[in-house]
Amino acid sequence: MSSLPPPPPPPGVPVPPPGPATAPPAPATPSLGSPDNPRPTVPFQPLPPTAPATSRSRTPLYAALLALVLAAGGAGAFVATRDRGSDSPAIDVAPLTQQITKLVTAVGALPNQASATCPIGDIDDFAQLAPEGTKAVTTARSAERSGMLMQGSGKAIVCGAADATGAHRIAVFAGEPFGNPPERSVIDGSQRTVTVSPLSDFRGGKLATICGPRTDNANDVLCDAIWFRNGFQAGVLLKGGTEVTAALAETWLKAALDDIVAGVQHADPTTVAAPAG
Repeated sequence: MSSLPPPPPPPGVPVPPPGPATAPPAPATPSLGSPDNPRPTVPFQPLPPTAPATSRSRTPLYAALLALVLAAGGAGAFVATRDRGSDSPAIDVAPLTQQITKLVTAVGALPNQASATCPIGDIDDFAQLAPEGTKAVTTARSAERSGMLMQGSGKAIVCGAADATGAHRIAVFAGEPFGNPPERSVIDGSQRTVTVSPLSDFRGGKLATICGPRTDNANDVLCDAIWFRNGFQAGVLLKGGTEVTAALAETWLKAALDDIVAGVQHADPTTVAAPAG
């Protein structure tokens, strides 16, 4: 049996339009990291946090620490991949050798040979080109450091970053080759079991990787990839655990080489400045 229809409203009372009794709920705000949010966060994977997060500082890397980065301490770990391939055109280094001389002279004249910022680019931008397998430092590093390193017979601008413990580091560098042959003068072989790859042709120059663990700690691995041609070198360094390999360093260098070269070409030596304080 059907129910009776509702009584009509009293005279003078407007009749509500037909429709649902309540409005539909508002759409939920997309959560951070959802498909609707283009900027997800990435947790720091390899190392558990040892202290509350701190804001990143651009502290200077003094000459001794820069030497440590290249000679034995190395560099760290990173994010997405781009390989422009060996079929890309050769790089003309003639203007680069002149420009890098101006840059290392300008930075070398600063106190402690340290620069407030990286003269050849932003380490964040270089980091975005690094391989997926080495992404620890991008979200966990606590300091960025830039300066001029004099080693052997060459000088280079070095821009690096590290996490709070120093266990993971990264660096990019550009300058004059440190010695002859260039690929055997970056990592201190007395502290690491170093493997140097055969030279390969790339972009009109030669490319090599230098990689190895510390002799006293197999989980402390440093890998460098270096490209050089006619008195100019560019390279990257990764330092971390056993996830760091020569192949990852080479992949990163191939992806970042054009950006390193462009950074050298467009750098203004007259604007380099020492860190504040």
